[in-house]
Amino acid sequence: MEQKEFRLLRFFAEDKTARENAIQDFVQAGKLEAMVREKNDETLLLLTSRLDSDSAGKVLLDRCVELEQQACGGALYATEDKSLFTALIEAMHRKDMLFVAADTEICQLLNEPLSRVENAGAVYDFGACSCDHAKNGGKIRAAGEGKTPLAAAQDRVHAACCLTGADWAADCYTDDEGVTLVVGNQNGCWVYAMQDDQRPVLWVADLLRRAALGCQQALGVLWVQADTVAQLQPHRSGYAMRTLSLSFLTVLLIAGISWVLAGWFVGVPGGML
Repeated sequence: MEQKEFRLLRFFAEDKTARENAIQDFVQAGKLEAMVREKNDETLLLLTSRLDSDSAGKVLLDRCVELEQQACGGALYATEDKSLFTALIEAMHRKDMLFVAADTEICQLLNEPLSRVENAGAVYDFGACSCDHAKNGGKIRAAGEGKTPLAAAQDRVHAACCLTGADWAADCYTDDEGVTLVVGNQNGCWVYAMQDDQRPVLWVADLLRRAALGCQQALGVLWVQADTVAQLQPHRSGYAMRTLSLSFLTVLLIAGISWVLAGWFVGVPGGML
């Protein structure tokens, strides 16, 4: 059989409707074949040109990759056979950033898959300077004592970054509702409340990767400023929205109150595969 031009795209926690719509016209026109495999919030998309000309097929597939990048943003983490963990390490190298684990659970999650990624040790300490360090580990744990789970995690993250010089640190905590992941630095943190069928190791890798690249985080990930984190304790029912700063919510609340008051005065009713 004649070999056709193809592209392999890898996504994590993407907007699936946006991904499908980006290339729908080419598929419906018979110019493109799309095969999809999904597992653990990862998507493998194989695009194959159905055009007779290889050069035209290459142009078509390059355009499809551009459309998917525009539609899915940071959710598209590779256009080749590459794991999410490799993409994380490459992102940290590209941005000249370091990251550490602020607790041993995160360290245990990341160490095994990252040990198989080339040059991971240049951007990740595998716990040696952070949560597993004889002195730093105790200081990091002490930073979160006597606080609410989210505030404690943010303070451990802050301490881990300060003590090691890392740009990002990852932490997690477990309560009656499940596991919550926290990735941040001294400025604040990205917070994600895990669902029961999701894999924490994949999500923490994606949170770190997108944080390094400055990409929009996945649906359900919330940014919390460091000076407001103690006022917020997230619940899973409140995570059906995109990244939203708590300070922005405060502005909306004040604006809403002002609008209501004005109405009263004028009488207006108010590495899967």
